Amino acid sequence: MRSLVLAVPALFAACAAFAQDPTATPPQDGGHDMMTLMDTDRDGAVSREEFVKGHVRADDYFARLDANKDGAVSREEFLAEPPGPKRSERFKQLDTNGDGRITREEVDARRTARFDMLDSNRDGKLTADEIEAAHAAMKRRKPGAGPEAQ
Repeated sequence: MRSLVLAVPALFAACAAFAQDPTATPPQDGGHDMMTLMDTDRDGAVSREEFVKGHVRADDYFARLDANKDGAVSREEFLAEPPGPKRSERFKQLDTNGDGRITREEVDARRTARFDMLDSNRDGKLTADEIEAAHAAMKRRKPGAGPEAQ
């Protein structure tokens, strides 16, 4: 379990590529709290279901972006906070069906795809080794991308 707790920052680093994205999990102090939240059955690994449901802060961010509380984030809502030059491109990536709204279904599908990318042995669980391997691969692609850079 200790190695899994130590690997949690790597999980956040793997999610960093999805910055400004309501599907991402913003880093928080003490990764142990997040792992405790995500590994709800306390088996030392994170299942796909735990991963998809364990993004509490990202869900709060989605709810904040959804200003009119219709259950989806419109282009206007997404571009309003926080403003940035790549927000429009990001919206297009997240609005996978092109209907001008990001729904929870699109968010969950993206989380599932991210989980599948991290689950290298395809056993339906994220282990410390898989998280560490994803972190190492990301650091090789982009120097300074690890949790040390945050």
